[in-house]
Amino acid sequence: MLGFPLLMKRIGLILKREKKEAVALARTVLDWAQKNRIEVFLEPEGAQTAGVPKLATPPDELKKRIDLMVVLGGDGTLLAAVRMLLGSSVPILGVNLGGLGFLTAVSTDGFLNCLELTLQGKSKIENRMMLTAVVFRGGKKIAENYALNDAVIHTGQLARMIELEVRIQSDKVTHLMADGLIFATPTGSTAYNLSAGGPIVYPTEEVIVMTPICPHILSNRPIIFPADTEIEVKIGEMGERRLLTLDGQTGVSLEPGDLVQVKKSVHRTRLIMPPDKTYYEILRTKLSWAER
Repeated sequence: MLGFPLLMKRIGLILKREKKEAVALARTVLDWAQKNRIEVFLEPEGAQTAGVPKLATPPDELKKRIDLMVVLGGDGTLLAAVRMLLGSSVPILGVNLGGLGFLTAVSTDGFLNCLELTLQGKSKIENRMMLTAVVFRGGKKIAENYALNDAVIHTGQLARMIELEVRIQSDKVTHLMADGLIFATPTGSTAYNLSAGGPIVYPTEEVIVMTPICPHILSNRPIIFPADTEIEVKIGEMGERRLLTLDGQTGVSLEPGDLVQVKKSVHRTRLIMPPDKTYYEILRTKLSWAER
């Protein structure tokens, strides 16, 4: 048993069910928790996969019962956990079993040590800014969604452009034709934004990054706005299909004339950071930056 007082005694567990390493690590966590008298709760599908159906807990109930959420998978699995925990203050410890994994920054080698430090209240927890994206049609709100990484307006088609007008209050910023437009948080600056040529922003800063996707006019470049900026995008006539996608996981179909408002969310995500790595070390490792 752990020989020190714990500030957290109830953990949730979400795993990438189709990944064998995640299932095996989940069982390791369950054995460890049982020996140390830590309560564990799993979402129903994960509980079945891990062979512990009695621990299955509906998502709405799960976030009320736990002190900490442990995610075993990649960044996509962690983003699903963010949606599940929306509106709560439960921190997330992400273990990287995926690919690049900027959000799931804890390695499997140091996982149990990081978990023990977290339960003692000794780990660093970072509060990360989120975005709210609201869609208006004919002056009426038809959808509202949230994102930790990014809100993306795009065509969902190959080699098809759409027409977009960007305004801040009554001030026109730009009118562009492009494959789409990315609005990223600092956390999401190393995701789709980076692939589209946008800047890397330190993840605890509070700004909104707007990055065009393959703009027709090459002078349309990324812009960084203050976090309190409310950005409006009017959907033009060009294009056959238009979508608003949040964190690559939820989406809304858009029509010409729709107005998309993007702003800083009232919600935040709390992420546990690895105790033995700085953000710059994570960047060097994940992006394979050469060292001299």
